Amino acid sequence: MKKKPNYDKYLDDVELWETKQLGGDPKYARRVSAKEDKALDDSLGLQAISIRLQKDLLKQLKGMAQKEGLGYQPFIRHILTKYAREAGRARKKGSA
Repeated sequence: MKKKPNYDKYLDDVELWETKQLGGDPKYARRVSAKEDKALDDSLGLQAISIRLQKDLLKQLKGMAQKEGLGYQPFIRHILTKYAREAGRARKKGSA
């Protein structure tokens, strides 16, 4: 029986992967199977979604992401995560 891959070891390096400090060289890239892709998403706690944004907003976000050295999807994830954390902290302060 084939051993299930453990992607948890990459959790500490997520930022390095997203900024392409790791894995950015195409000569080392290969397409993963749908099964491997799902296992990686599951281990990172990621869920693929579909969202419609205004074209101008998306263009602006892509430009901002490029200045930060990120792809636009990781950049949007970063913005949403930061907002959710700050909103959660504010809510806790308000109820204390």
